[in-house]
Amino acid sequence: WNQIDDHGTSHVSIVDTNRNAVAITNTVNAFFGSKILSPSTGIVLNNEMDDFSMPSNNSSKDTPPPAPSNFVRPGKRPLSSMTPTIILKDEKLKAVVGASGGANIIAGTTQVLLNHFALGMDPLSSVMAPRVYHQLIPNVVKYENSTSVIGDHFEVPETIRKDLQKKGHILLQGPASLSVSQFIVHNLDGLKGNGELVAVSDPRKGGFPAGPSSRVTTQKLGNFILVNGISFALPSHKGAWKSVRLNEALLSKVARRIMTDQNCMLSKVLSAQYCSHTPFESVNPKPSYSWVWKGILPVTTLMLWITVALLFFLVSPATSTEDGASASTKRRRQQIVARHGAVAADDGRCSTIGSNVLRHRGHAVDAAVAVSLCLGVVSPGSSGLGGGAFMLFREANGKAHVFDMRETAPMKASQNMYAGNATRKAKGGLSIGVPGQLAGLHLAWNQHGRLPWKRLVKPAENLARKGFKISPHLHMQMESSKSAIMADKGLREVFTSNGDLLKVGDICYNKKLAKTLRKISVYGVETFYNGSIGFNLVNDIQEAGGILTITDLKKYKVKVRAPITANILGLKIITMPLPSSGGVSMMLVLNILAQYAIPSGLSGSLGTHRLIEALKHAFAVRMNLGDPDFVKVSKVVADMLSPKFALELKKTINDNRTFGPNYYSGRWNQIHDHGTSHLSIVDTKRNAVSITNTVNGFFGSKILSPSTGIVLNNEMDDFSMPSNNSSGDTPPPAPPNFVHPGKRPLSSMTPTIVLKDEKLKAVVGASGAANIIAATTQVLLNHFALGMDPLSSVMAPRVYHQLIPNVVRYENWTSVIGDHFEVPETIRTDLRKKGHVLERATSATESQFIVHDLDGKGHGELVVVSDPRKGGFPAGF
Repeated sequence: WNQIDDHGTSHVSIVDTNRNAVAITNTVNAFFGSKILSPSTGIVLNNEMDDFSMPSNNSSKDTPPPAPSNFVRPGKRPLSSMTPTIILKDEKLKAVVGASGGANIIAGTTQVLLNHFALGMDPLSSVMAPRVYHQLIPNVVKYENSTSVIGDHFEVPETIRKDLQKKGHILLQGPASLSVSQFIVHNLDGLKGNGELVAVSDPRKGGFPAGPSSRVTTQKLGNFILVNGISFALPSHKGAWKSVRLNEALLSKVARRIMTDQNCMLSKVLSAQYCSHTPFESVNPKPSYSWVWKGILPVTTLMLWITVALLFFLVSPATSTEDGASASTKRRRQQIVARHGAVAADDGRCSTIGSNVLRHRGHAVDAAVAVSLCLGVVSPGSSGLGGGAFMLFREANGKAHVFDMRETAPMKASQNMYAGNATRKAKGGLSIGVPGQLAGLHLAWNQHGRLPWKRLVKPAENLARKGFKISPHLHMQMESSKSAIMADKGLREVFTSNGDLLKVGDICYNKKLAKTLRKISVYGVETFYNGSIGFNLVNDIQEAGGILTITDLKKYKVKVRAPITANILGLKIITMPLPSSGGVSMMLVLNILAQYAIPSGLSGSLGTHRLIEALKHAFAVRMNLGDPDFVKVSKVVADMLSPKFALELKKTINDNRTFGPNYYSGRWNQIHDHGTSHLSIVDTKRNAVSITNTVNGFFGSKILSPSTGIVLNNEMDDFSMPSNNSSGDTPPPAPPNFVHPGKRPLSSMTPTIVLKDEKLKAVVGASGAANIIAATTQVLLNHFALGMDPLSSVMAPRVYHQLIPNVVRYENWTSVIGDHFEVPETIRTDLRKKGHVLERATSATESQFIVHDLDGKGHGELVVVSDPRKGGFPAGF
């Protein structure tokens, strides 16, 4: 018999907390059904009679007659293709699925199930995979090759289509909305009781899934109630309290009410003056105001929370007074004192976002996620989703963890892959390592976060979509990379206008990154490492000449490591292990300098000389380090942490002169890593996070993925490369850091946490490539050895030395916001007399420093400093 073509539908899949499951498909049949909307009821009426077959004499050899079994009869239900389905595994709920799309529902649902349960695709990829359809009559294969309403492209590969045509199939290109699936997978692997639910809404129709976060517990703070999100209990006009869920629409309504109602100005609410009516309910013609005197304090508390929530949810970077490019920012203090929680980041807009996360009872790890993603938007020359990071996290109970999110070499990488061409190692597709930042942030959040993932991603998404002002520091990076930006289509589209670079204060938009962040917030990190974002990234990288594959993304693993610790200067210092060399190198420098009288032995020009000599020793030993999963380094690390070894090196320091590199036993040449972005966080419970993010050089590989808006790293440049160009003054590159598939390159990132009597004392770290080691060391010495206050410890001018080249780089420059840093001429003169070759530094390191003042009872105050060298400022409460 001939087929009847049923039409459009709408499918829903649901699983509740007890794992009751529903799959339901609703329909009015065709678009707007009968094309009649009941004028008296507002209801769109179906045209479901069209799903019955109708007797006809127009059949032929190729077109059989209609099916009598589906002829019309009073009270009869027409045949349908709706396919709501529930899957069990060992009698336990495994999946809920269904689709909309007329008779194509059958093929759509079947293909989703086959993709996941037969072909092994993850849930998102199972839904995103392009589809084919056939209904026998007409004898045509409909295939997807079109773009959905929200911009996702679905296309059956040309190779498959050609093979089908060779087999005699007639092909017809169809739209992307032939069927639209809703898929929930219950992950039972290795979990007790209810497993996680992976929920996917098909983007072909533009929808997205939702579900409360199991990580947010019910909290009652006065009249503020948080239940897997934010809800408020509000007084009604009858004096009763009712729960109102707070969302963006409600917040917008509150904001409009506050801004437009002269009787309900925020200043009046906060000063406990009466508002004419609440912004949440319609005005009652005869209201009872008996609740006013009972509820005025709760309402005041409510409005305070709403103010905070407005800041968190509705950040508008284009108009924010927290903008890094504004005059007020330049005058803003780089130091604040906070009682409860605080964030110090390279960009004050991101510090503010992190502080608001903490205000909403977020964990330090929650804030780290939100701030890191924010920095990836407003400071893309330093860090972002296309790069990596090292996170040091100490729980309030004393446990410390390291999340190693360092990029790795692709599986097709090899030791001699650059054939002596250093340019390909530093720029372009071959310089790109496997990004790890997103996987690491998500793992840390999954283990320790409190707030929903989507809420933490939202502020960064808003910045990318609504636009943000170009800060002076970002503009400096753009100017330094101008030729590269002009040469890359992706960078050019984001950072230029009318053929020239955007200027300080101009609004910058990255709509594709906003879309990427939106997908990540809805579908999670799987879409990056094994889904549509990942496939697009890989395609962009390979088109740029890279070797990274989707298998590299799928196999990327975050390493959860134990931190290294040492007791120095009466403090317990916790810092980053390998493959970051920063922690052990800093420990060695501190151990050497701790052998001198404190503070006199580290003051003035002699103290500066001793610091430089200690740095030269540390960088000499550092040459022997590499990824501990590939290189045996335990003996070297043990030496670098040993006070006895430090004393031996201290004895070789001559207070009257310096020496060439060979004196310090440096066998290998240094690799010069590049730019980063650091943030330090302490929350209300005194959980602490120190995290350094990076894409390596300014704008990484100098490639912005045109399909995702992500700036891609050039982390492969941090590997050493075999070379025959060594000489007496320039030793060969270090074999422990040669390229190997899956290997992590050596780093200098030095996120650090300091304890005093086992209590949190400080959180510190820096951005600025290999000079991070010297910068972090000097901030700690300034405060804990020389007795400087936190702001002075950060503001003090710095010196740097990496052994090779044998040059002291010293600060004598003015920052992007006008602060001048200069090592005194008297110290420079004394250093030259000791044989040091001096060179003025043309770039800086930037520190983020939080000191916990333990003097007093309970939690002490937090003194929070953001380094003005990058123009940022801290935030806290």
